[in-house]
Amino acid sequence: MLKKFTILLSLCTLSALCPLCTPCFAQEEKTVTIQMPTQYGSCDVRELLKTHAPVVNQSKRRRAEAVQERTLWIDRITNLPEYLRDFYDRVDGDIQKVLDGKVSSLSMPELSHYDGDTYAYKVCAFTETFPFTYTSESDLQQKALEAVGDHANRAWDQFLSFIPYICLCINMDFPQAFWLNTTYSYFNAYSINYSYNQGSKTGNSTYEITMYFTLKSSDYDIRRSEFQSGELVAEGVERYKTAIETIFSGYPEEGTRYEKLLYLNDWLTQHNCYNSLTDESSRPDIAWSPLSALEGTVGENGPVCEGYSRAFKVLCDQKNIPCILASGWARDDLYAKGEPHMWNQVKMADGQWYAIDVTWNDPVVGRTAAISGGENHNWFLLGSNTEVQPGFTFSQSHPEDKTGGFSSQGSYSWSMADGPALSPDKYDPESAGEDPGEDPQPHEDIITLSDITDLIDRYLAQ
Repeated sequence: MLKKFTILLSLCTLSALCPLCTPCFAQEEKTVTIQMPTQYGSCDVRELLKTHAPVVNQSKRRRAEAVQERTLWIDRITNLPEYLRDFYDRVDGDIQKVLDGKVSSLSMPELSHYDGDTYAYKVCAFTETFPFTYTSESDLQQKALEAVGDHANRAWDQFLSFIPYICLCINMDFPQAFWLNTTYSYFNAYSINYSYNQGSKTGNSTYEITMYFTLKSSDYDIRRSEFQSGELVAEGVERYKTAIETIFSGYPEEGTRYEKLLYLNDWLTQHNCYNSLTDESSRPDIAWSPLSALEGTVGENGPVCEGYSRAFKVLCDQKNIPCILASGWARDDLYAKGEPHMWNQVKMADGQWYAIDVTWNDPVVGRTAAISGGENHNWFLLGSNTEVQPGFTFSQSHPEDKTGGFSSQGSYSWSMADGPALSPDKYDPESAGEDPGEDPQPHEDIITLSDITDLIDRYLAQ
């Protein structure tokens, strides 16, 4: 990996290192700027989600003391640095801008120019100053670097520990961002400035390290291959809106939540067929996007499990029905090897969560017709203990990895709380009583107590 290392020294500093240049020694205060090597990182969410859930070592995860209902993946990490939550919120806002017909850096990376052909979000900047002493000109620079090196490295390690999970959350919480890639890239800009006094052999060293989230570079684009221009993203948004409008033209607005979910499941299974290409590497990116399933697609552009489940969440979100993406490993019998898989969990009238696997409700593959004759409701609103075969439960068939395949990187540990727990039993619409309908959304102008508390905490932290 290419790294640059540029040292900019003033003339006086050069003379300090060269005994032949004695005239400059009259100036006691010297200043040096060092541009440190750029550090890079990346993660592929699609690869994270292929993790085999049973091998996750649960004992290495510190649980939150209070179990909460966490319907966003971002809320599962309980010790997330505030600046990274702010970054997540910024991404959320820019996604909504694009869906509202506006432009943002997520549709046009050129709006966030960094340097040369690189475009990036500035996530956060850290700077601190520390004193140091040295014995001679030969160890001056080393002592200046040592004074700040560990502190700068800790800032980068913290970022590196949490940013892959932020990328996972963006991918899992915002399926409506259909144009975004599943591979993410990030880097830093790192410099050290130090001044020193030749007489006292003392100095002060300051590091400045800024974290960046890459949007576009010479060999990378955060947008999927089908949407790598602002115009193509805008056209995709129009397709997305048209598809949703078409689906909801027959939606049972006055029905129960059970009837609404059944309609969404059936629309997706009756208008799509699982991607016909057996070689995953040859499938187009659109197969993993919700747009593939929302538009009703078959053949080589047909959706895979992620396309089905993301589309289902998009539709539930449109109607304020609590729904999350679940990922892990899935197998159709006790002795099958299984494969990486994605499905959904939804909250029903009884306040419990249940699983829906739209993909497995549309199980016939390799066809070029949307109606295969294999559409079913076998994987609709199941509980963890629901038997899908004699002696074989849903939780055994679909072991969920609540970390999404993510594991902490760097030297910082992280605390994770689980998402919503599934009901043990299958949902029974006959005994559930009246469905509460759509979950109301808080009015934007209402300020809650938690909002006030958050503002106070931020003020005190300054």
